[in-house]
Amino acid sequence: MTREMVFAALLLAGLPSITFADGGRGRPVPDDPMFSPAYFWMWNGKLDAAKLCAQLEDMHAHGLRNVCIHPFPKGFRTWFPTEMDPDYLSDAYLDVFAKVVRRAGELGMHAYLYDEGGWPSGGACGRVAASDREGRFMKRKMGLADDGSPAVSVTPYPKDVAQYPSVIERGTTQRFIGLTHDAYAKRLGGSIGTTVRIAFTDEPGMPGGNFPPAAGYDDGREHGPQVTSIVRVRRECRSDSVQDLLKERGAAAAMGALQGALVANARGGPVCGKTLVVQDAWREQV
Repeated sequence: MTREMVFAALLLAGLPSITFADGGRGRPVPDDPMFSPAYFWMWNGKLDAAKLCAQLEDMHAHGLRNVCIHPFPKGFRTWFPTEMDPDYLSDAYLDVFAKVVRRAGELGMHAYLYDEGGWPSGGACGRVAASDREGRFMKRKMGLADDGSPAVSVTPYPKDVAQYPSVIERGTTQRFIGLTHDAYAKRLGGSIGTTVRIAFTDEPGMPGGNFPPAAGYDDGREHGPQVTSIVRVRRECRSDSVQDLLKERGAAAAMGALQGALVANARGGPVCGKTLVVQDAWREQV
């Protein structure tokens, strides 16, 4: 036996075993669902556990081994066509979800946990915002007042879509996990880590802010995340250096410089010194 044949034999031995549906007439199906594609399963109607399990059995009979259950609650978008009932994350919804997952396990399938009602992940389809009575999770914008002093404004939650929090505010993610992942884990029990081995987090939305022209900015476009602590950096830096950046390079460059200063401060370095970190951060970026 040549070295090439030995290598090929070892390679084949290391591959997952393959079985065939319908006595060999169907498509090859790996024994372990981890090696099979996963299919989005949209839940946007009346959730009847018996009907859903029947659909799951039909998918299994056709060779599917993974499903990613994607709920579309009525509160996701006011204009979105869905009649999903029971409501997302309610006790009745979790009961149906648990029954479907249990049946998937009996069939040897995996069910992915899509961790949001709609998208993007992070708001629990408005429940994080609904629990935020003090407004701690609202989006904050940084700007400059007419006198050049820093100013922070709070953006109210929108009305026509599922209210979404600022995921970079302290405590937001913990609240989201408590309302979703922990709720599923409590209801699914031993299915977590066996039938449910993968969680799908769908593109958490980073808050953007705009720079109002009245505050001295020459650019009104959206720019990356604005965090409240930037105001402290602004106070500790010479105001003229920040203003110079705004005038010479626009709001985008100034925003990047301020973020660079925050990074430097987080690493233990000075926010501003004889050579301003703000200016150094901008030079590194360009």
